Amino acid sequence: YVCVGPAREEVGRVGSLDQLYGEPWADKVERIRRASPHGRRSGWALVPLLSKANDDVRQEVFVMQLLRLLERAFPAPLWLRPYAILSTGPRSGLIEFSPNTQSLHALKKLPRFGSLEEHFLDHYGETAPPRGAP
Repeated sequence: YVCVGPAREEVGRVGSLDQLYGEPWADKVERIRRASPHGRRSGWALVPLLSKANDDVRQEVFVMQLLRLLERAFPAPLWLRPYAILSTGPRSGLIEFSPNTQSLHALKKLPRFGSLEEHFLDHYGETAPPRGAP
């Protein structure tokens, strides 16, 4: 998944990131919370999930366990965002996806999509390499 950065203003030749990625997740959560009869209950949350069928997600569960271990072992500036995976059967499961993201598959359907590098440069511009990078 390609993550939307913190700035959602107009950037690049493609236009605003809101147009590209749709309604920001925080706005969507608030809109649905207000419309839900349960939105005021403590613990209420809206979790973005992907349903997978005909795929054994147990390996993905293992990878997320490993990422959580690495997250604890290596402090900042390394930032990993593990996500929840629930294996619901031997060939199915539910996978949490990161809010404000778009799958590479969805990006490839865009009329102006050429490559992931072009997409990044169009929307975020050139960036300087981190200090000490080769």
